[in-house]
Amino acid sequence: IAKLYVAVLPKEHLDNFDDLRSHLGLPLLLFVGALCPAICEEIAFRGLVHLRLSALFGRNQGLLIAAAAFALAHGPTLGLPFHFGLGVALGVLRNRSGSLYPGMVLHCAYNALVIAWP
Repeated sequence: IAKLYVAVLPKEHLDNFDDLRSHLGLPLLLFVGALCPAICEEIAFRGLVHLRLSALFGRNQGLLIAAAAFALAHGPTLGLPFHFGLGVALGVLRNRSGSLYPGMVLHCAYNALVIAWP
């Protein structure tokens, strides 16, 4: 996320969350880096992709394929297995609750933890 902000912000040398936090302030950084992505990604991956793939391939297969898409959307990095696991957990939460809201809350909390952790 930090690299994306660096690309759009005019200030130079913003290459990590500490620099972004000092430039934007923690509340704005949490809004654009935790809340907005959580809402948009949950609507996209669990609201659209997951449900459509589950209709096409079945509940479990749809969940796994959507989790893989979620992980790949976050980039082929060392975090790929973790993002796949997070995608599975968010998909299970979606299936059990029947709602996107619990996943949005969990996703936002995870993003906020990544941003705010020193």
